[in-house]
Amino acid sequence: MKVSYYNIYSDIGSETVIYNTLYDGLIIVPKQIADMVRHHKIEFIDLKELNYLQEAGIIIEDQCNELDFYQQCRKYHREHEQRMHVMLTITNICNCSCEYCFEAKQKNKVISKSGLEVIRKFIIENLKIHSIKTLCIDFFGGEPLLFPEIVIREMEYYIEECANLKVSVKFRFYTNGTLINSDLLLFCAKNKECIKDFQITLDGPKNIHDLQRPLKNKLSSYDITTRNFQRLNQNGIDFVIRINVNKKNINEIEKLLDELDKLGLSGCKLAFYGIQSMSHACADYQFAFEGNEFSFVKIKLIVLARSKGFKVSYGLSPSYLYCSAHCRDSYIINYKLDVFKCALLQSDDQYKIGHLDDNGNLKIEGNVLSDWNNSSPLSEPKCRKCVLLPLCGGGCSGVSKFKTGKYAAGLCGDYNIKVIKQVLKNMYERGDF
Repeated sequence: MKVSYYNIYSDIGSETVIYNTLYDGLIIVPKQIADMVRHHKIEFIDLKELNYLQEAGIIIEDQCNELDFYQQCRKYHREHEQRMHVMLTITNICNCSCEYCFEAKQKNKVISKSGLEVIRKFIIENLKIHSIKTLCIDFFGGEPLLFPEIVIREMEYYIEECANLKVSVKFRFYTNGTLINSDLLLFCAKNKECIKDFQITLDGPKNIHDLQRPLKNKLSSYDITTRNFQRLNQNGIDFVIRINVNKKNINEIEKLLDELDKLGLSGCKLAFYGIQSMSHACADYQFAFEGNEFSFVKIKLIVLARSKGFKVSYGLSPSYLYCSAHCRDSYIINYKLDVFKCALLQSDDQYKIGHLDDNGNLKIEGNVLSDWNNSSPLSEPKCRKCVLLPLCGGGCSGVSKFKTGKYAAGLCGDYNIKVIKQVLKNMYERGDF
């Protein structure tokens, strides 16, 4: 037997929380036991404790090659999940004027009906060829709900076609939340089993949000958005309040949480996102976080939000891949029928992998797709020896490409060992196991 390389230890008084990032094992043991593990003196641990440690992946078999295991997990998630994920950027038109928007400099466009028919051919053919069991479609923009008739029509089509093919289908909406009309709400309420969630963004309490995310006519968007939170909640439709955090609004987030609490939303799901310079279109945003600055901020916000009754994930779970963009059957398709792997890079044509022809065939262009598929965090020495690799999957390839010219460069923006130890301490103190 030997000690896993991927253990993180958080000492709390006479006890230690040990979390294994590769096997997702989490246990609490007396500190003296943890010290034996930490210093590779497991021969002094009794059999009962040893079995307990082995079940959690803290101690493993001598012949186990953990990097090989990680690579196998990564390969499985990339190639064998029988899941297709398509983000449809149906427009880049928006009714808001966010100060950090990465699409603001583009001309206003919306997808055509013939374009949507081409995408249908592409998706249905791929469902059949790869024996897909689950189809996930995200509606993205701009603001996709500027065109509710398109969204509803496409959902109706895929619900019917997927039922015929015995494929499960889920829809997600990335929206500013101001345009959820009665027709869409009624459709989603009737088809809840097909609705993953609405991802709706806030930028702070009312005064801050309306400053950073005003409607194009300069009127408030906050009141409309929060009212629609309540409507979704009343209809039992899942949604996540995505709170964008930057160096300008960071001290106003608690005020926002209190405002949401007063609106009866304290039991709802939240997620915190740090605004970063992620692409050429938003590279000059002066209030962005850099590096892993936001990881230290994020844990404090998570603890604060959970203390007020909101549902927020700590993010402790192996993903092996940073996001679904690394899966074989994952695509971003825009209103021009250009195809990308990363949503962050779709504002720049140099990153497109190809284009859909009139028959729904993906015509690969250049080496972007092969470069993307051949990239791996295991090619980076920094990542190969990092205990956090199973959690972050090497970090965001889109950000890495933008900042370094490489898809894998070991940019650690989301995770930090000190932060993980603090998470474990907070989980221990709150009994969140």
